[in-house]
Amino acid sequence: KQKGSSSQTIEADNIILATGSKPIELPHLKFDKKKIISSSEAINLDRIPKSILIVGAGAIGVEFVSIFNNLGSKVVLSEIKKQILPGEDNEISSNLESIFKRKGIDVYTGCQTEIININQDSVKINLKSPNTQEEIEVDMILVAAGRRPNIDEESFLNAGIELDNGFVKINDGMQTTSSDIYAVGDITPYPMFAHSAYKGSEIASLSIAGKNFSPINRLDIDRKSVV
Repeated sequence: KQKGSSSQTIEADNIILATGSKPIELPHLKFDKKKIISSSEAINLDRIPKSILIVGAGAIGVEFVSIFNNLGSKVVLSEIKKQILPGEDNEISSNLESIFKRKGIDVYTGCQTEIININQDSVKINLKSPNTQEEIEVDMILVAAGRRPNIDEESFLNAGIELDNGFVKINDGMQTTSSDIYAVGDITPYPMFAHSAYKGSEIASLSIAGKNFSPINRLDIDRKSVV
């Protein structure tokens, strides 16, 4: 329930939860939705920034690197791990980094980000790694440090829905520990991809209807994400 909004009670034989996820906010880079933004604000900008620092080189981060580079922004990418796309093969990460650098994108790995100053026109940042320290200035910062399930833990537990490591516990039929409630998408332990959510929704619907279904194959989900 949003502040100032009205609430409504709905009854149903079965319920499918699909509340999605929200961007992770870093303690030292809190979103102000103007100079420090998340992916949610990034897709709704009313202007293209002349320069942007993207913090986080996972799937979301590198996608926005390509987007803003193609739109003409000067892009700087910072990743705290030793390589971009930390979860992928070293050769893939290395090749992508080379492509980015050929496009004029500055890439910093093993790097921590420290805000020096935020003013109306720009943000001044200190990029620190074991071997280097550099001060840069950009129009804005996009924090792409991943996403977390959009879950109200107290409400879910009150409804008899158990959690496991912050995700909703489900069986192969997407059924939660509350037998009439199902969960799909980013709040489940499966990878946070659209095709994973679509498959989960299909399984939940078939499960509720009492029809046969094929459980999600995590390997297939991961393969499709690469394609």
